[in-house]
Amino acid sequence: MKVLILGGTGFLSRETARSFLRAGHDVTCAARGVSGTPPEGAVFVRWDRDEGTTLEIPTPDVVIDVATNPDHVARALGQFPDARWIYISTISVYPVVTEPAGTPETTPVCEPATSGDYGRLKVACENLVRASNHVIVRPGLIVGPGDPTGRFTYWPARIDQASADGMPYIAPGEPDEWVQWIDVRDLADWCVVLAGSTITGTFDAVGPAVTRDEFLIELSTIAHPTPVWLSAAELSRHDISFWAGDRAIPLWIPVAEMAGLMARDHRPAESAGLRTRPLAVTARDTLSWHHAGGPASGLTRAEELAVLAELGHITPGSQP
Repeated sequence: MKVLILGGTGFLSRETARSFLRAGHDVTCAARGVSGTPPEGAVFVRWDRDEGTTLEIPTPDVVIDVATNPDHVARALGQFPDARWIYISTISVYPVVTEPAGTPETTPVCEPATSGDYGRLKVACENLVRASNHVIVRPGLIVGPGDPTGRFTYWPARIDQASADGMPYIAPGEPDEWVQWIDVRDLADWCVVLAGSTITGTFDAVGPAVTRDEFLIELSTIAHPTPVWLSAAELSRHDISFWAGDRAIPLWIPVAEMAGLMARDHRPAESAGLRTRPLAVTARDTLSWHHAGGPASGLTRAEELAVLAELGHITPGSQP
């Protein structure tokens, strides 16, 4: 197949280009080139979608698009109307997810928009793509080696740090809360499967959800430090936030209206060919990448140990 990836230099789109190349397809990556370079073997066409120019390439069989700007998507669809379109959206299109095991069919999305909110922009793009031979993929948290956000990386890195210094670490919230993710390599490989199929429709791209307790137990195959479970209220009192940012604990959302966001039903995607690798494999590969210089985000180890000391879980001054 002739595959056009609108991107190919960022985290997901570059990995997707790799997957298509490994499968033996002809890959063209069209991008500005400001976020990196495409993988070896791909044809790179420097193209700025803001300029509104025509992309001068042979007509592709498949287009992979990760855009957030509806105008960009509309122009590309107009140029390649006969291609099979795989549009990468996001579970951020769901404004309220209170219950687990939701699907695209059972969960309302936000209103579309042509500016502003990320989720609303993605809905507007989805609505354009639906008129084509399409698949819409809504990933959950995309993780693995190369993740620029460092959110998942926080966890194998923290387990590794705690094992090395012999101190406990914070486990946020409740043990039975849900955690869910998708390894970037599994998502990219699934795009290849979808491209070669006749499947159409909208899918959440997620692996099986696990409880936070199960998540930490599996991560402890890397090392075996001791978790200290602290409630959302207790963490808030110590100015620890959630999901992303400074002094945050990632992969944790103590918000009632988002209680089911990391517990989406993975079975429709699995039935459509998505295969996911074990958490331990993703964690070990991500930790190796982190040791080679990949970023982790969130609460620092020093900040975490200071909170644990203040709460009496470790002896003040015993931190390394």
